[in-house]
Amino acid sequence: MLRKLSKRVENNLKTWYNVSILYGEKFMKKIKISTEYITLGQLLKLVGEISQGSDVKEFLIAQKVLVNSQKEERRGKKLRPHDEVVVGEHIYIIE
Repeated sequence: MLRKLSKRVENNLKTWYNVSILYGEKFMKKIKISTEYITLGQLLKLVGEISQGSDVKEFLIAQKVLVNSQKEERRGKKLRPHDEVVVGEHIYIIE
């Protein structure tokens, strides 16, 4: 299921979900991007962790979000292929 994004983001990303698989106790989703990077805020909105962009900052403060095993609170953090983002019980792998 792909969430509707703004035209600018939609045109730049053209992102698709791959099949979700169970990874231990967590669920892993592979996120394929066609651009050089995607920001952490864009990823959180795309996968449905937040409903609107204005919620990103508060979400990152309230929730433990790990990027490549390090806590991240910057919504503009650039995620490139092979980066791993952990949010609760979900793992997102950028491809």
